[in-house]
Amino acid sequence: RGVDLEQGTTERKNLTYKKSKSMVVENTFLRECMAEILGSFVLLLFGDGVVAQVVLSGNDAGSYLSINLCWGIGVVFGIHAAGGIS
Repeated sequence: RGVDLEQGTTERKNLTYKKSKSMVVENTFLRECMAEILGSFVLLLFGDGVVAQVVLSGNDAGSYLSINLCWGIGVVFGIHAAGGIS
C-alpha cells in the first residue's frame, strides 16, 4: 500500500506551526494589555463565582472565609496567567 505515515505527520506539524505563528502578537504593548485583561478575567471569574455561590446558597455552600480564600486563589491564578508577560 505504500502509505508514508511520517510524511503526513510532518505536514500536520508544518500546518500547526503556520497557524500558531500567525497568531503571535509581536506588539509588546498589545501583548501586555491582553495579558492584563486575561489576568483580570481569571481574578474576577474566581472571585465573583464564589460570591455568587455563597449568596445564592444562603451561606449553606460557603462562608465569609471561603470568599476570602477564593479571592486569594483568583489573585494567584491571575498573576500566574499574566505574570510572564506583563
